[in-house]
Amino acid sequence: MECFFTCTTKKQLYTAYHPPSDNVDKNIGIIMCYPFGQEYMRCHKFYFKLAVKLAKNGFHVLRFDYTSSGDSSGQSEDFTLSECLDDLHQIEKDFRSAINPEKIFLFGVRFGGAVSILFSKQADINGLILISPVCKGNAHLAEMKERYSNWLKGAFVNTKFLGKTDSEISGYPMSGDFLKEIRQLDIDCADYYRYNKCLIIDKTSPAFDSNSANVKFYEIMNDKFWVKTEDEEQKKSLPNYEMDVICNWLENV
Repeated sequence: MECFFTCTTKKQLYTAYHPPSDNVDKNIGIIMCYPFGQEYMRCHKFYFKLAVKLAKNGFHVLRFDYTSSGDSSGQSEDFTLSECLDDLHQIEKDFRSAINPEKIFLFGVRFGGAVSILFSKQADINGLILISPVCKGNAHLAEMKERYSNWLKGAFVNTKFLGKTDSEISGYPMSGDFLKEIRQLDIDCADYYRYNKCLIIDKTSPAFDSNSANVKFYEIMNDKFWVKTEDEEQKKSLPNYEMDVICNWLENV
């Protein structure tokens, strides 16, 4: 694994490149787009393990942190969806220039799935790998707020302040611009899936043409690996079924 910063005049993006095994190089690139906030933390181990496994299978894999998140430059309160898409544009451009892969796929869990879908409309991407992608922003906000509220029950906090503001969830600040973007997020998934090879792992199948050769759906077996928990066994577990589904699907596209 090679770690470095992808730099522009305005930002520094933390990037981790997993080169393919010495024994095989499929000349296919995978760019991994992270979820937001607490879900980023809970998914990090999965992203790392999946990247290592894909690299061993011959893929070029790139992980990166959006501006104002992780180890990239910027303040967390300045995080926006539009900046994430701008970051991905820079990452994809540099990745393509450095590696010159025959194909590039985007991988994303939750918010990372939304970023992947939106970006696929702007760039020449060969396929999407999505786990429970966020397509309805208001529903995503409500889910995060409910989970955060339940987490704080019994904690030593003044409950009169809970739910009074949307400026932060689970300790992660959300600017007015980001909240506006999320509330306006309303992705018609079927429209995007028609243009790309797409693997979807989720609770329910999205509305798409069942005869479409471009889309493959699998029901998710572990839909809590991105959820903050005190269950020590769940903390240690990885969604191995989903990992195997992704690897097997990529071998046949």
